[in-house]
Formats: sequence, structure tokens, C-alpha cells
Amino acid sequence: QHWRHELTRVDPPLNTGKLAGFTGTFITAENDTLRFSASQDSLFTWIPGGTEWQYLIKESDSVYYQPRSAITFRFHGMPDAPVQTIIADKPPAGGKGHVYGNFILNEVKPFVDENLRTLPGSVHTSLGGSSLGGLITIHIGLKNPDVFGQLLVVSPSIWWDDRWILKQVQELEIPTNQKIWLDMGTAEGNQAVENARAMRDALLETGWSDSTLYFMEAEDAPHNERAWAERFPEMLKYLYGKD
Repeated sequence: QHWRHELTRVDPPLNTGKLAGFTGTFITAENDTLRFSASQDSLFTWIPGGTEWQYLIKESDSVYYQPRSAITFRFHGMPDAPVQTIIADKPPAGGKGHVYGNFILNEVKPFVDENLRTLPGSVHTSLGGSSLGGLITIHIGLKNPDVFGQLLVVSPSIWWDDRWILKQVQELEIPTNQKIWLDMGTAEGNQAVENARAMRDALLETGWSDSTLYFMEAEDAPHNERAWAERFPEMLKYLYGKD
């Protein structure tokens, strides 16, 4: 589970002899060309009944994005150097979920509530994600039931850090009364399905019931966005639909 990407700048220097800040064109060891441009943090929101994504901008410092990638680069450059190299290394499992949680709770949600016409109470607020997003959803969600009344835990990466998330659930003294959708595709592998069942069992043993926990094993569904999109209408119906 270890990877390493090295990217080398190929842009010519400026008239001053320096490189153009932190932006520009880089090549990888595989000779793929990547273009990094100055960017802003932004949130895209979909308004029910609307046809366009709303673009909310939050200023930030030097953050650059590799297109079609989940890698984000934040780095300090050496403008006087003739060549710049970025090396992105994947650290051991474990991370800063609490930092991301604070970002969601203290920056994203207040920003959305202030700029959009929302109902901020927990009964109207859900948190969801797939894969590692599913993992962080249940981690943040269970710690903040007063903020998030519903959780969409889609194909969660329960294996992460030796299935630490199961210990978090088992340490709960009482259920949080949140409504939880939990699923896994049967084509995601036997271990992934077994991990999802272990999560289901841990939630039920803690006190969730069939009325507050919905568990699905999606037949022949792989681990990708298309599979998640196909069952997304069912997720919304479970959380918010009326019979």
C-alpha cells in the first residue's frame, strides 16, 4: 500500500531567471504531463430542484490539484532552483480524521448554513461518503449526533488501521439514535463484505435496530462511483422518503 510519485518541473525560467512560483508544467517518471495552476478552495452544492451546481469560493494559500486524482499537493518551492521536484509519498495507515472533522464542523457547515437557505438542525443534516469517505463519515458522525442526524456509510474502508473503526463503535455506551445506511457491494471482495457485516453487527449490539439501521449487500456491485450512483436514490429514500 505504499506509493511514490515524483514530478519534475519542465517550464522555462522567467526573465528574472526564477521559476514561476509554484505553478506550471511537470512531468512524471512515466512521462505523463501534469499542469498545476493556482487554485482556490471551493464547495460545489446541488440545490434540490435546481439544474446547476452552486459555486462557493473560500480563499486559501498554495494548494494544487492533479487532475482526476485524489492527491492534493501543499508544498514549499525553491524559485531560484533550475529544476523543481515534488515528491508525494503515502504515509503508513492512520491519519488526521479529527482535523478533517473539525474542518467539516467548524468551517464547511457554518459556511453552508450562512450562504445557503438550509435547515441547520440535525434532523435535516446528513453526512455521507464512500470508501474512505464512508469510513470518515461514521467516525465523524458518531462523535457528533447533535449535528448529523443521518449517516450514509457507503462501501466503507473498514479495513483501515486494523479495523480501528469497529473499536470506536464498540466503545459507545448507548446508540446515538442516528439513522444509518450501511452497504457494501458483493463484488468488492469477501473481506470487504465480511468487514461490513462486522460493522452491522457492532451497531446492532450497541443498540441500533432495524428501524434505525439499514444494511445492504448490493449484488455484483463493484467499488466504484457508478455502482454507488445506482443505489443513491435508495439511500435518499431511506433517509428522507415517505411511504
